[in-house]
Amino acid sequence: MIRLEARGLTLAIGGRTLCADLTVAFAAGENWAILGANGSGKTSLLMALAGLRRADRGEVLLDGRPLRDHSARSRARLRAVLFQDSDALFPASVRDIALSGRYPHIPPWGAETAADHAAADAALAALGLESLAARPVDSLSGGERRRAEIAALLAQDTPVCLLDEPTNHLDLRHQLAVMARFRERSTRPGHLNLSVLHDVNLARRYCTHALMLFRDGAHDYGPLSEILSVETLARAYGCAFERLGDPDQPVFLPR
Repeated sequence: MIRLEARGLTLAIGGRTLCADLTVAFAAGENWAILGANGSGKTSLLMALAGLRRADRGEVLLDGRPLRDHSARSRARLRAVLFQDSDALFPASVRDIALSGRYPHIPPWGAETAADHAAADAALAALGLESLAARPVDSLSGGERRRAEIAALLAQDTPVCLLDEPTNHLDLRHQLAVMARFRERSTRPGHLNLSVLHDVNLARRYCTHALMLFRDGAHDYGPLSEILSVETLARAYGCAFERLGDPDQPVFLPR
């Protein structure tokens, strides 16, 4: 089964340690939230786990091998990355954006197959974008563009998904739909998600595990029910929290 592992991972920027000596294994069947205040290193950690940022110490393993030993094509077939902003989308139709997710699976000098087109169409349908398939992506709203990016990632169909603020620009209905889609995806054999999130209640509702980053480079991780507490949230975000509602389905609010 697929695993993504950090071993002794340390990240620093501007003389400040973001994450110190992190050793953790993310396993298939898990849906992780990476939580912490602005500037705590959430995106930097996600990029290091994706192999897109060099760690100051330690290493990342994907499918039992150091990430650096995988070719770019091998990495793209095993893990997909959703970036925080969508400014990098190239001028194309929404359908072409979704189809771009299939490129790691197409042989060099090859062409898209019927299966590739079917995967792109299924991804658009899953996000309610089929009626916009022919639209230029630069004619869409911010939320529609975000969903087109997510469609490309779903079409890529990798075992591991690394998501930087997947609910960025989405309205409440689409936030719930996207989070439910990735929760369902993590239940498929051999699949795993890690999402940088700001909404701790979305994390509580949809994720199985959490990795909390604190401003001093410390961290805590484990099953989400063990990590989310008013004490850890106050330490991470620098403000008091209260826990409300059903004991089994709590809501955490800053106080």
